[in-house]
Amino acid sequence: MPTITWKPIDLTKFSPGQKLDQSGRDLVELLTASERWIQNFYTPPVMGAVFTNASPASTAASIGASTAANSGSPDNLSRFMVRGNAARHPLTISALALVTNSGTTGTLTVTHGGATASVNVTATSATAVSVTVTPASGSSPLEAVLTGHTDDSNHLVLVAFSARLTPQDRTDGGAGSDGFTPLYDVTTNRAVPTEWVGRGFNNMRSLARDRVACLASLAHPLNLTGSAARTLLWHNLSTTPKLLGRLHALQCENTEREGVVSVYISIESGATGKVQIVTGGGGHDEHTINASGWIHQTISLQKAGSLISIYGQLDSAASGDGIALLTAQVSRQS
Repeated sequence: MPTITWKPIDLTKFSPGQKLDQSGRDLVELLTASERWIQNFYTPPVMGAVFTNASPASTAASIGASTAANSGSPDNLSRFMVRGNAARHPLTISALALVTNSGTTGTLTVTHGGATASVNVTATSATAVSVTVTPASGSSPLEAVLTGHTDDSNHLVLVAFSARLTPQDRTDGGAGSDGFTPLYDVTTNRAVPTEWVGRGFNNMRSLARDRVACLASLAHPLNLTGSAARTLLWHNLSTTPKLLGRLHALQCENTEREGVVSVYISIESGATGKVQIVTGGGGHDEHTINASGWIHQTISLQKAGSLISIYGQLDSAASGDGIALLTAQVSRQS
């Protein structure tokens, strides 16, 4: 864990046009160091999921996010949304993963913003691995997809993962696409410009808006289908609404503010249905769905925390894959 080196300074003490003596310059240098520390280390969570804590089994139906797919047709294991990040900071996935046979090499790949990156897994017990991808295109919200394959018929198992942005150190270059403008040293006897006084305030706002925190998340493996998918609690074959998932977003600020719920819904081919997102603040919105995909809904995040319930139903009863919730995220609004 890094030592917190940020120290608050009241910028109103620096009057525009004021000339600084050496002691004033020392304060400026402290402020620039504090802002640089926040720029480098403020990395709120983007996503997190735990798929299994059991011993590996031989089938995807019993293990969850596992795959024996080959490299030519890897399985999708999980997907999630990254909000903000106009600066296109790299996205780092930290995972626990294993393979079910000594000698097997499994590969986890993340695709995000027109770029891909991979990491190999060879351990037969859950081992920490990480992979970083830098988005090259697209705008918020931007999907990230985790896929997996192995080099033989044995399984790769994704036990759990978390995702965070990886900011890059920047001390010059003017305003970035995220709105952050590095502070510079104001030398002794140089007048303090008005813009510089406001920059310290605006930079904090810019970072908070562009590095959007995920407050709650849940996920099921994407490659569960058929009878395996029908065993999920987050699944419905009926025309009667059923609770597919529920999240509790803890208090993140001392006031009510805007947030967003992002859910990925799977629905069997040719079917139609409805998804209702109900929030503790009284919100209740219904979405019609006729194909698998994302739904985004703006909500009011309550000061004391928010309970979000997701319901789903089919327009006509089915016996196939039905309708299922595979990913849900609650985020601060950028």
